[in-house]
Amino acid sequence: MRFYFLLLLAGILQFQDTANANKSSDKDFSQALGLWEGVPTGVKESGKWSLDTAVGVIIKKFNPRSLYSDQYDAYDDPGKGLTYNCTLSYELHEFDWRTDHLRLQPTVELPIMLTLVDQDLGGKVSDINFGLLLRWRDFPWNRYVYTTCGLGAGLSLSDKIWQADLEKHPGEYRSRIKFWITYQWTFALPSHPQHQLLFFVDHQSGGWTFDEGGVEAAGVGFRHLF
Repeated sequence: MRFYFLLLLAGILQFQDTANANKSSDKDFSQALGLWEGVPTGVKESGKWSLDTAVGVIIKKFNPRSLYSDQYDAYDDPGKGLTYNCTLSYELHEFDWRTDHLRLQPTVELPIMLTLVDQDLGGKVSDINFGLLLRWRDFPWNRYVYTTCGLGAGLSLSDKIWQADLEKHPGEYRSRIKFWITYQWTFALPSHPQHQLLFFVDHQSGGWTFDEGGVEAAGVGFRHLF
């Protein structure tokens, strides 16, 4: 019995030595990358969960070109209003792509977002949105401002039709089920990367499947990793 105990203890010690060696090797590799180590230590030490809250304004029309500008025109017709989001997200997978001079660590996340639409006509609307999101975290300026960019897609279910959707598509059939596309940008201090300022654009559309056309909202919020 004593022999098996000693054998087990030796195996545990060997496992710990191997794990420590791998951590040391990984740390040395990251330090060698310098500027191109895009993900701060604080992010790596946090858990796989994130929670964000945000407020947005319903906008007239989504245009991918507006992603690189501040040209978001608020929807000002009947059905105008604000959206309030609460999103819980889980990191499904972290890639680790390495070359001689570069390390890239994007992630795939599973977000579930609850939205309350506070519109000026037609009462409030409740949404649930879920899907997959690819987050890019490796930018060369991350030692100054930790930056991430996310693109997600999935489905959106509403308890009733947004008034803005009815106004923008008069006389057309409107579905409570739509495709959901979300764009996200986050910014944080490298010393506190778990606390992030969030900017987003949410797009809901029938995609010529459930219906044609849809509604959009853009806004700002706070994202926390834990």
